[in-house]
Amino acid sequence: MCNFKVMRYRIPTMDEIVIKTGRSVKDLTSALTELEQQRYIYWEDKTKLSGIVILEDEDRDGVTPPSPPLIQNDITYWTS
Repeated sequence: MCNFKVMRYRIPTMDEIVIKTGRSVKDLTSALTELEQQRYIYWEDKTKLSGIVILEDEDRDGVTPPSPPLIQNDITYWTS
């Protein structure tokens, strides 16, 4: 959804998500509800997807995820 929004400047419709994922509306609604419970999205009006707001890291809990380890040189990347 995030990539779709960046490319097309809108949230996809339920029909578009069903076509692209091959999942049922029930499965997608369940997944979106789970994303809302985990605070990845804010979805006030459950009757339409256009009201979904994708939350950024700082909007969620104020906790930023740990950054990936720094690679010392190119060789350690391939040998570890």
